[in-house]
Amino acid sequence: MNPLSFLFPKLLYRGTDESGNTIEVLSLGDELVLKFNGITYSKLNKGSVFTHQYWDYFLPLAYIFENPRVMIIGFGGGTIAYQLESLLGEKVSITAFEPNSKMIEASRYFLPKETKARIIREDAYTYISKLGPGSFDLIFLDAYQGSTIPPQFLSDAFATKAKRILSEEGILAINYAPSFMGWLTYMSYVTMLKQHFLVYRIATAITEGNIIILASKVLDNSKIAWLVNKNMPKNEDTEELIRHYSEMKKE
Repeated sequence: MNPLSFLFPKLLYRGTDESGNTIEVLSLGDELVLKFNGITYSKLNKGSVFTHQYWDYFLPLAYIFENPRVMIIGFGGGTIAYQLESLLGEKVSITAFEPNSKMIEASRYFLPKETKARIIREDAYTYISKLGPGSFDLIFLDAYQGSTIPPQFLSDAFATKAKRILSEEGILAINYAPSFMGWLTYMSYVTMLKQHFLVYRIATAITEGNIIILASKVLDNSKIAWLVNKNMPKNEDTEELIRHYSEMKKE
């Protein structure tokens, strides 16, 4: 690895969306990074499917289901979709929401290969009202406007919609950054989710401020951890993920 690549990243893409936001794709050492107004929205490790950051913590959930049907709200550059497709191949089907056309354009410069995910350029909050009950096994919420989750996805109405379209053992998983959103907002959000789901939290790598919130319809934390440990392949990359799932906390 050339150490100068961190000081002088290679610009692969730069675009400006209709609102004047700047989206860039950079090759930075061993990483590919997509930035939105300078904030990292997506990241990939050139040498591994795992990023060793919060994106990885969604992946164990896919091993709970034989053929997981996954909804991703906030496609970004496509980190999670790429990881799932690389690990599970044809077993996984992915529907992703990304209303920003420039973000979708940038993803073509960011992803090592074309995704098979169905990408919908609509607001997920409105669109999911059209879906039938039990349409998805997993919903991954990783939508941000700058450093905050859009307010509609923090609402009771969204929790109600999400629960309806999840399968019987379905799970809503949320990337939550309390360092940006605030702990009072976090506690209020969790209190609301608990009216609809069994709610747990997984702390990601110690260097990050992200929490993955698991809002489960029926599976408790011990069953989730057992299924992940049973079904997820064990190697150096997954060891930490499996351990963190075994240590998840009830809210």
